[in-house]
Amino acid sequence: MGRIRRLSERRTPPNRGATGRFRRQLADADRHLADPRLPQPRQEAPGVDYHRLSVEEHKWFFDELIAPGLGRITPQEQPVAVYVVDRPGAGKTGAAQMVRRTLRAGAAHIRGDDFKFSHPDYRQLLREEPRTASERIRADYRTWQAQAEAYVRERRGDVVIELTPSSAAGFAAGAALYRQAGYRVELVVLAVRAADSRQGTAARYAKVSGGGAGAVHHCRRA
Repeated sequence: MGRIRRLSERRTPPNRGATGRFRRQLADADRHLADPRLPQPRQEAPGVDYHRLSVEEHKWFFDELIAPGLGRITPQEQPVAVYVVDRPGAGKTGAAQMVRRTLRAGAAHIRGDDFKFSHPDYRQLLREEPRTASERIRADYRTWQAQAEAYVRERRGDVVIELTPSSAAGFAAGAALYRQAGYRVELVVLAVRAADSRQGTAARYAKVSGGGAGAVHHCRRA
């Protein structure tokens, strides 16, 4: 009798509610399986937004990877923000590390390249389209850098920021945020020949393309 009852239940047509639930489950499964960033045949150029992360992905990478990488921020009564500025390949990282060693313990070190490597598509883009790799993920990595700087400001920690400013107005706007938060803002400007800058950029690209140390850390601190 038990087997007959189970067979009869199996033959019973599902009601409207069960059918709706089943369809919703199928739709949810399709959404979870679909990855909009996987390469698909396209009739037109993908554009720079093709690799942009969803809101949920963007937040997850910051909360789980970038913010913890900033380490423990040491609050200061009179915090200091030091910008190290010049063109790409000028040696900003070495100069920034020297500056950080002169600051108090716990100073954060922020640079845009570290945020680029937080993006899951960046390494592949460097291999396939190195000239436009940064442009294609710019919206994500610049937002991460702004969030990281805000994270440090909220905790009133000393910070060294490497920067190749796109405009004087953009730099002034960023520095003003630190002034408004009660920071003393200092500026270190490097000056190198254009040929040295190009050589430095090429050397860094060769190192990163080979999976060197530049592709490991999100942010560096003492």
